[in-house]
Amino acid sequence: MKEFEFLRIAETENAEYSFQEKKVDLGGGARSPYIIHLLKLKYKGCLITIKNETGTSFNGLITCVIQTQKKSLTFQLTTRSHLTTLFSKNNQRFKIESGNININNFLKNSNSIALLNEIAKKDTFEPQITGKYEDDVYKLITEYSLQFSDWIQVLQPFIDFYKEFIDTFEG
Repeated sequence: MKEFEFLRIAETENAEYSFQEKKVDLGGGARSPYIIHLLKLKYKGCLITIKNETGTSFNGLITCVIQTQKKSLTFQLTTRSHLTTLFSKNNQRFKIESGNININNFLKNSNSIALLNEIAKKDTFEPQITGKYEDDVYKLITEYSLQFSDWIQVLQPFIDFYKEFIDTFEG
C-alpha cells in the first residue's frame, strides 16, 4: 500500500521512484526485511530527494541543495514534546530557531508547515528541519522517524514545503 502512494506521488510530481527490498541477517537464523523507498523530483532546477527506510531502522530523510545568494537563511525547526506543548501557552509543536525574520515569518505562515504541525499534534511525528550553508551551497535537510501511525501522510506536505521554500528563497 505504501508503495502505491509513492507511485501516485511520483506520477503526480513527475518524479523518479525506486524501491529496494533486502533481507538482513540478524544472527541465529533470524532475518529481517530492509526496505528503502526513494523518491527524486526536480523543481526549478533543484533536486529534492526523499528516502524512507524501514525494517531494521525506521527513518525518513529529505534533502535538497538550493542555489541562493541570500546568506542568512540558517535555521532549525525542531519538535517540542507533547508534554512540553501541554504545559505551554504556545500550542505549536514546532520550535523555530533562526536569526532571520524572513525565515521566521515564512515558517510561521507556511501552509505546509501548518499541516505538518497538525499531524505532529495528533501523533508521534517529530521532524527536524535544518537549513544551513555547507561546502558553499545551501542545504535543506529534514530528518524524522517513521515510527508513527501513518508516515505516508507527510510526504506531500513535505514536498509542498520544499517547493514553497525554493519559490521564496532561491536565487
